[in-house]
Amino acid sequence: MHTTGSCPSKSNINARRRGGAGQHGSTSIQGTVLVGDRDRELAARALRRHFVGGRLTVAELDDRVDTTLRARSRRELNAALDDLPFGWSDATAGVLGAARRARRRARFFVTLLRMWIKVNAALIVAFAVAIAVGAPIGASLGATAIAWMLSCWAFWRVWRRE
Repeated sequence: MHTTGSCPSKSNINARRRGGAGQHGSTSIQGTVLVGDRDRELAARALRRHFVGGRLTVAELDDRVDTTLRARSRRELNAALDDLPFGWSDATAGVLGAARRARRRARFFVTLLRMWIKVNAALIVAFAVAIAVGAPIGASLGATAIAWMLSCWAFWRVWRRE
């Protein structure tokens, strides 16, 4: 038996995943997922589209929007959308947002790649100038290699942070 109360036991987690009773009652994991304002607004928009499409009356729309705006969990939100067909227009907000993020990330990658190429070109020029003025090849090559590794590490850190 789990005594600290800070972490549920493995058997309680598995019982809740199966929909059975766990330490905190008989709620499943999916039903306890909390929703935010954005989720409620997307559901309300979907209900308005169903109303415009003739699937809901004014009274049904009012009841379902009220349920949607008061919903705290995914289960409560899904109850407001019961008996309505899922339309691809309901998913467009998420798809368009993901596409926008992917484009932004690709633009950032291309910009970072251009900067990396310029830094590498500058390192090659610096190495060539050092050799041309008579600097020792070993020291010049070592300094260039260290500068190259540091610049690659810095660009990698920037890419991972974005």
